[in-house]
Amino acid sequence: MSAPSTPAGFERFRAGRDAIMEEGNQAKQQAIKLDRSANESDQIMAGEYWWARHAASDKYRALLPNVAVSRCPFSGELLTWALDTVDLDGWAWNYDATVRRMPKPPKYFLAFTGAMRLHEPVTSKAIHVEPGPGVPGVIPHLFDWPNTIGVIAQIDVGPHIGWPIVYYTSSQPAKPGGYYLGYNFWAEDDYSVHDGTGEWVGWGARRAFTPDYDFELEPWLDSGQLQWIQPGDDTMTLHQGSTGCPYLNLDGPRKLPTIRHGKIEYGPGYPD
Repeated sequence: MSAPSTPAGFERFRAGRDAIMEEGNQAKQQAIKLDRSANESDQIMAGEYWWARHAASDKYRALLPNVAVSRCPFSGELLTWALDTVDLDGWAWNYDATVRRMPKPPKYFLAFTGAMRLHEPVTSKAIHVEPGPGVPGVIPHLFDWPNTIGVIAQIDVGPHIGWPIVYYTSSQPAKPGGYYLGYNFWAEDDYSVHDGTGEWVGWGARRAFTPDYDFELEPWLDSGQLQWIQPGDDTMTLHQGSTGCPYLNLDGPRKLPTIRHGKIEYGPGYPD
């Protein structure tokens, strides 16, 4: 895995992201407008604007900082993820077209989920975000596989508090084709599948709904199946047991929000 970005790396991203996204958004608007034209020259110009949008996405993706989100309880390896910690208007949180770098997770990685406490008002530039439930919860199905351990940590995303929850297993389950059946990455509409060396081998899609979660964390902590990292701990030290755990009994909605253009809606949380 990549090392966490330095403070200078975070600052470079913060300084450049808005201009990059504005450039890309304007190019997209022009491309959509010209796509409606039957004129051949307009169609050619639309293609150039789409290329400009892709170029902006590439710049944003390359500039994203590596954020320390977890530590593997089996190998001790630090897990970083390319995330936008400035705010939810970043393309890294766009559920419909997420812009992040392809992860190369450690050997025992199983799934990367998350939750978030939203601070209102949410920026209206957050077009479509699925940040996870309002309090941390585990997905019990993932513990059905032998030797699975979840790890919860905390990061800031602008004014919001995010809780990355990562699952590791020493006996990865397989599905037809040799791929394990995971869950969509945090705030994304799919997940990438990797082999034991971290190399990409395919894609999967499985969305978690409210009934899939268990928000009563104490039994999972005391069983050793869930470990935790103290908020603000730069060493990302793992802790076991419920004693002193700051993620227990937090206030917040135990359901899944959808953010569209800054407006928060809570549906039933069940599949359609």
